[in-house]
Amino acid sequence: MTIFSLSGIFIAITCGITSAIVLIKGYKKSHYVWGIFLLSVFVWGVGDFFIGRAVDETSALFWWKFAYVGVILIPTFLFHFTQLFLNKVKGYQIAINYILGIVLLYLLFYSDLFISSVKYSFNEFFYLTSPSLVYNLFLIWFVSVFLYVLINAYLAFSKSTGIEKIHTKYFFVGILISVFGGLFDFLPVYNYNIYPILNFTLPIGASIFVYAIMRHRFMDIRFIIKRSIIFTILVFVITGSYALLTYIISSLFQDIIGTRSMVFNGAITAIAIVLSFEPLKKLLSKWTDSFLFKGSYNPQELLTEITTAISTTLDLKKVLNTINQKLFNAFHSTLFSIYLYDDDKDCFEEAVFIGKRTSTARCLTAQELLKYQLVLKKYSQFQNLIVTDELKKENETKSSPQLVTIIKELENNGIGVTLPVFLHKKPIGIFFLGPKKSGDYYSREDLNVLEIVAAQSATAIENSSLYKEVNDLNENLQKKVDEQTKDIVEKNKKLERLLKIKSEFLDIASHQLRTPVSVICGILDMFKSGTMDKLPKEKQMTFISNAFSKGQKLNAVINDILDASDLDEKELDLKNSLEDLDFSALVNNIVTYNQPEAEQKKIKISADIAKDIMVKGDKKYLEQAVGNLVDNAVKYTPENKEVFIKLSIIDKLAQLEIKDSGIGIPEKEQKILFQKFSRASNAKELHTDGSGLGLFIVKKVINAHPGAKIWFESKEGQGTTFFVQLLAI
Repeated sequence: MTIFSLSGIFIAITCGITSAIVLIKGYKKSHYVWGIFLLSVFVWGVGDFFIGRAVDETSALFWWKFAYVGVILIPTFLFHFTQLFLNKVKGYQIAINYILGIVLLYLLFYSDLFISSVKYSFNEFFYLTSPSLVYNLFLIWFVSVFLYVLINAYLAFSKSTGIEKIHTKYFFVGILISVFGGLFDFLPVYNYNIYPILNFTLPIGASIFVYAIMRHRFMDIRFIIKRSIIFTILVFVITGSYALLTYIISSLFQDIIGTRSMVFNGAITAIAIVLSFEPLKKLLSKWTDSFLFKGSYNPQELLTEITTAISTTLDLKKVLNTINQKLFNAFHSTLFSIYLYDDDKDCFEEAVFIGKRTSTARCLTAQELLKYQLVLKKYSQFQNLIVTDELKKENETKSSPQLVTIIKELENNGIGVTLPVFLHKKPIGIFFLGPKKSGDYYSREDLNVLEIVAAQSATAIENSSLYKEVNDLNENLQKKVDEQTKDIVEKNKKLERLLKIKSEFLDIASHQLRTPVSVICGILDMFKSGTMDKLPKEKQMTFISNAFSKGQKLNAVINDILDASDLDEKELDLKNSLEDLDFSALVNNIVTYNQPEAEQKKIKISADIAKDIMVKGDKKYLEQAVGNLVDNAVKYTPENKEVFIKLSIIDKLAQLEIKDSGIGIPEKEQKILFQKFSRASNAKELHTDGSGLGLFIVKKVINAHPGAKIWFESKEGQGTTFFVQLLAI
């Protein structure tokens, strides 16, 4: 058997099987045209097989004419199919093409103007020779049709998207490979002695179409090729390979010893079969599993895994995540989400999601689900499933505005399958699956699995929801108990703080109020008893000055208590009292006011105050706050030490620094320094008088100014620096 005949067998088998699949499973006009096109290639393959076996010119010429029936019909039907496939139907062009085909067929059988003679070629078989004018015109038409097909297929591929792009890609590649090999058959006709070995590319092209039908439902043909069909094709491949091996061995043996030996050929072939069959079978089996059936799953195992997983837990989140993950991994979909009905919101809300989002998750109302249910009853062939591709098919035959709207909505959201989940005829959730990543369609088996999972999930979801409600109730009860306990604890802590404040207040009141009052009462008693009159005038003035000083101190303490009480009840609001204020002048005045006391204690006040710094502030409150800080700096700085005051602009802020050389503040007590009735322990030892309200009032005043803040830095025994920042204008 010649290699040319072998190529004919392969062409006939692959194209014949593919043609049968398309014609049996097809339902569109394009399917039948494509099936007849493949049948034309099948005729060509059969003709090639018998051409290689013809023993004389007469029989060879007959089989060449038989083969050319297929060759003439190939461009005729391919042109028609291409226009249908690419939605570019032009009736007059198709008609012209069919007329050309009919004319050529007439000339083929009823004249010698097309094919008239053959010659023995390649020392194997008879080949066409002496191409006529009609043959040349036929070849031009043949090449033109294939160029038209390839160019338009490529243009359609570059513009298409999704599954349409995948289908166009396989169509283009399959035709390109087939044409590339088929054109070499014309070269020997024009005395180019190149053996037509590339005929084998035609079965490859046909196999590409078979693969596209299997994996990507090429032309929307609903067909799943079982392993038995795959291995049937593989048997032909193996058989052909061994036949080719036998031919090669026979030819080599003849070249070596000058004759053929059937015994030797058979022995070598038998050894080759024994050694290679099992490894080849395993290799082909592995190839079909990983390539043709990539991403497949075992339905029974999947259902068992899901049933086991959801029956061993009552955690709703775990149940949903298990269903989500298992189905997503099994079907390799672009997305998978589960919506559950929310009684409070009266809608279906997304509970879990996995994959790539194409739109924002939102609540689906019961009315929207009802819309899907109406579509389900009217258009879907499945009991509980809405398959977007099936709706598109229905819309081709039963065009409906409602259907178009729903299809568009599903595609915009990237939904391939919609599966409502019912319990006691009441919808409790919805499963949404995206299209498969591979571009495959959901098979009947896939959809059956989904319906079973939905039925199982309904009970599991209800049980988990009830468990969650009970669990949430327990948590809420515990939470309320914890909240009440926390409230009691906080109130207790607050009471403790109030008692502490009361104790501190009473301590301050007993000292800061009782002592001045006692002094004033004692001096007044001296006047009342006449004792004061017996004292020298100078001594009397000393007692009077002391009484006046204690009265001022008493007034200051009372004012601090009243101011602190007022600030503690409500925030200080200075919006209506803010004015453009010369902060430089205000600070200078306070420094001048404190200068006599500093000189009395032999303390030097160093001031570095920038001029004309303006701020938005309340003059009365800022004088009180800054005065308090400067007064404290002088009070707590020992004799012969220094107080440093600086006012400058930093990043459009007026910053005041007041640094003393005093006792500093213990680190543990720094965080409570701005609290009411709070004084550092070392300050109490140094100066027993003091309300503990001054810094509390200062912080309230500074914080009441927009954009202002106050803080300090201190180290015990090394002094303290207070910083005040105000917005400069």
